[in-house]
Amino acid sequence: MKRAFRKKVDNAQQLIEQSMNLVHQFARELRPSLLDHLGPVAALQNSVKTFMERTGIKTDIEGSVSIEQLNNQQGTVLYRVAQESLTAVYKHAQATRVKIRLRQLARAICMEIVDNGRVFSLSKSTNGHERQPLGLLGMQERVRLVNGQFAIESVPVGPQTRNYCPS
Repeated sequence: MKRAFRKKVDNAQQLIEQSMNLVHQFARELRPSLLDHLGPVAALQNSVKTFMERTGIKTDIEGSVSIEQLNNQQGTVLYRVAQESLTAVYKHAQATRVKIRLRQLARAICMEIVDNGRVFSLSKSTNGHERQPLGLLGMQERVRLVNGQFAIESVPVGPQTRNYCPS
């Protein structure tokens, strides 16, 4: 009886340790130290490298931006929107290529994410309003909180585009 009880306690302890490791991993992914130490562009480059290794989807970053123009919150939003977009491409678009374009504007930085995947449409709810997936709503809300503009274009011919321009 003692031995069986001890085995259950050991198993429970092992599960708790595994859960804690997962929580720590999620926390690190939510706010990677690269974002704080090297800035959003370097963190994005690292994220893209990891994404390509994990998924096999060829992903390029084009352009350069002055990260001094971004405050910490805007840089985090830039990084998170790119991360969420890449996740959506992997899960839903069946794309083989992604291009992330960064452009410096006079008073803003624009990020455009283009993939060669499937076209998608926003579904209409029963009352006629557009109903967006949670990932898109989350990106849109993040961008809104830093007074940026967010647009999605999905066209039957050519690449899909996701834009993020903090102002």
